[in-house]
Amino acid sequence: SHAIEILPENPEDIKAGDIISYLTAQGTIIHRVIETGQDQQGIYYIVKGDNNNRADLYKVRYENIKGVVVAIIY
Repeated sequence: SHAIEILPENPEDIKAGDIISYLTAQGTIIHRVIETGQDQQGIYYIVKGDNNNRADLYKVRYENIKGVVVAIIY
């Protein structure tokens, strides 16, 4: 399948429930945002794969996001 993505204009455009693609040391990952927050480094996103039992162990930052998934083509 293929994903169609848009690049959000700013970090506040990404909300819980959005599916995002983001860069990691292992490559691009596509997971759902389950929580947003803010710390000393700025806004962050807690993400989880839909088929995973728990959230990822790290915070995703806006600068690592490639896009918000708006459609999936099978």
